[in-house]
Amino acid sequence: MLIYKLKPYISTLIIVFIHLLFSFKYFNRSEGHGVMLSVLYITIAGVILYILSKQHWSWVSGNVIYWGIVIAYASLYFIIFAHLKASQLNVDRWSVISSFWDNAFSGKYPYAAQSHMGNYPGPFPVYFVLALPFYLAQEIGYLSLLGFIGLAWMI
Repeated sequence: MLIYKLKPYISTLIIVFIHLLFSFKYFNRSEGHGVMLSVLYITIAGVILYILSKQHWSWVSGNVIYWGIVIAYASLYFIIFAHLKASQLNVDRWSVISSFWDNAFSGKYPYAAQSHMGNYPGPFPVYFVLALPFYLAQEIGYLSLLGFIGLAWMI
């Protein structure tokens, strides 16, 4: 049965599928070539995963490879942030955070702020406190990068 042959790979296939969905969603919003870029991204990631899965790593070499991938992915984030501005995307997370803190620093009620798409901030103040240093640095996208690096560190 096919399901028994795929059993060791099911979690990897689920993660790859989720990456495919999110890459399509965001590539399509920024570049308009979502399908092509998503397939290219998943193909490259799949080839890398396949090559890495065929290797027999010691703990040290596996750790070096792991952190090499984390650093490469983080570097990709920096390249994307340098060439793509949040205002170019059809998302408003950055705008919700910006409008929240703009209102707060101007003495207005921050939860009455609206994003550029007309959405109000969610009722989770810790999120806005965590985002404050990135708002002050004028690059809220680094919050996602910090989350990625934090997850990689915990793994």
